[in-house]
Amino acid sequence: MRILFFGRLRDLAGSSEVQAPDTFETLADLRRWLAETHAGLEQALAQRGVRVAIDKAIVGNGDVSLRSAKEVAFMPPMSGG
Repeated sequence: MRILFFGRLRDLAGSSEVQAPDTFETLADLRRWLAETHAGLEQALAQRGVRVAIDKAIVGNGDVSLRSAKEVAFMPPMSGG
């Protein structure tokens, strides 16, 4: 599974993209794995306003299924006008 990071999250992850195993059932499972494998991401991903897209569709931050997902993108809050 392809995991994408944008903005400040990319800086914290140390890369704009990582490959993750396709074994995660839910978004919560993926978040736990990211927290374990990328220091500093746990708090950043839990911040209010971080958006998640699964296969290019924005989803809620709840326990969303990843069973058929090919790509998950994490996007920080946007600012500006």
